[in-house]
Amino acid sequence: MSKPRRWIAQRIEQLDPETDYVEIWRLTITYGLDDFSANLSYTQVFPHFYIARHGAQPLWHEGDGKVVERATQRVEDTIRANLVWWHYGPHHPKTQKSVEGINKLHAFHAKRYPGSFAHQDDYVYTLAFSAASLHRLNLQLGLPGYTEKQKIAAHRFWREMGKLFVDEHGNAILDFPDDWDSMMAFLDDFENRPWPQHEEGRMVTHAILDQFAHRFFPRPLHGLARALAVSTMHPTTWRVHSMTPLPAPARFLLLRSTGLLLRLQQTLRPDPTDNYQEILEGLTRDQLRERSAGIRELDKEFSHFFRERHGLPPRGTSPEAAAQVIPPATSFTA
Repeated sequence: MSKPRRWIAQRIEQLDPETDYVEIWRLTITYGLDDFSANLSYTQVFPHFYIARHGAQPLWHEGDGKVVERATQRVEDTIRANLVWWHYGPHHPKTQKSVEGINKLHAFHAKRYPGSFAHQDDYVYTLAFSAASLHRLNLQLGLPGYTEKQKIAAHRFWREMGKLFVDEHGNAILDFPDDWDSMMAFLDDFENRPWPQHEEGRMVTHAILDQFAHRFFPRPLHGLARALAVSTMHPTTWRVHSMTPLPAPARFLLLRSTGLLLRLQQTLRPDPTDNYQEILEGLTRDQLRERSAGIRELDKEFSHFFRERHGLPPRGTSPEAAAQVIPPATSFTA
C-alpha cells in the first residue's frame, strides 16, 4: 500500500515525543537529503563549532589539516557518522560504536593540541546547535520551524546523544539544558560571548566554503555558493572568522528565494519514502568504490585549487618557508 503524499507530518503527529523522539528525529532530519543538501548543511553548520580558537587549531593543522588535504572526504565522514546517529538513535550499538570512535579521535588530536577537546561548553553547544540547526535555518528561509513535538523530540534526542560523548580527559559531558527553551537560551548566550577573532578559524572557514563551491558549482558561481552558506550563519561567525556577508537586503532576498524554491519543490513532490541513510546503505560495492574514487579525485583537485587561491605553500613546507608566503585577500562573497 502506497503512503500518502504527506505521510511524514502525519506520522510525526501520531507519535509521542517523550518516548518516540528517535523516530521523530529520523523523520524530521533524514528524508529528502542528498549529497548536495548534506554538504550544504555541513558547510553552513560546521563553522559555528570552532568559534573558540582551540577548536580551530587541530582542524587547520598549520595548513595541512583534513579540511584542506581531504576536504570532501571529511564531509563524507562527518555526514556518514551523523546519519548513523540520526537513523539509529543514541541507544543503538551502531551509534554507540560511532561515537566511541569520535571520542578516541578527539583524544588522539588532544595529544598534539592539548585543551582543544577539554571544554565542556563546546560539547554542549555543538549538541544543542545540532538539535536546533534545521529549525533555525527554516525560519531564516521563511519556512515553518519545528512543531512543538519536533522541539521536544529534538531536545530529548540530543540530550541522550550527549551522554555518549566524553571530553579529552574521559569526563562525561554534563549540564545539557533541561528543555527546548533553556537550550535555545544557552545557544544565544554562547554565541554572544566576546569570542576573539583568530586566523585559524578564518582559514578553516575559507576551506569549508571553498570545498562546497568547488564540488558543486562552476567557477563563475563560486561566489554565489559561498554567499548562500555565509548568509545562513550566526553573525558571531562572521566576526570571529572575518567573513564579509552580503548586505542585509541582498541576504534577505537570497535566503527567501532559496526558501521559496524549497517550498515549491516540497509542494510539487510527494514525501520521499527512503531516507538518505537507507539510500547509502543500499549502494553496491561497485557503487561505493566509484564513490570513494570520485571523492579522492575531488580532494586531490581541491587541495591544489585551495592552496593556489589562498597563496599557500605546498603541503609539508617548513614554517620558515611558509612564513614567506602571504595569503592574498579573498572575499567570502566573491
